[in-house]
Amino acid sequence: MFKKYFIVFLLSLVIFFCVCWVRAQSCYLASYTFTLCYFAFTYACLEKQKFQDTLKNVYVCIAVILGFTLIESPFYIMDFWGSATSAMIVLFTIISVLLALLCWIEKRLITTFLSLVIIVLLNTCALPQGVKFVMERYH
Repeated sequence: MFKKYFIVFLLSLVIFFCVCWVRAQSCYLASYTFTLCYFAFTYACLEKQKFQDTLKNVYVCIAVILGFTLIESPFYIMDFWGSATSAMIVLFTIISVLLALLCWIEKRLITTFLSLVIIVLLNTCALPQGVKFVMERYH
């Protein structure tokens, strides 16, 4: 059983290394890329595992979250305000993973649609406000 979670963790880590280069382009592009990729990846993992126990599905989500946060966590600890914009992207990605779990549990089109609307609103409304706040606070 632990092997399945470890494979999900490793795949999440691989996806992180495949899309991390986007952060060099734009934080907005990175936010969209991370949230949508990890939303789809989490949903695919949950669909593949098909656990009936909700706790096992939560473990899958924890493995996904650990896969993309373990590498970055030391940077946030050493210099939080210098990497606060990136921390917002991680927060939005965690929210998208949890939304994927909600979509998988509900399995309704309206839930998926509203989850994607939330992701778009986070990336288009909340991220610019967060970046503005960080720039005013840091500089």
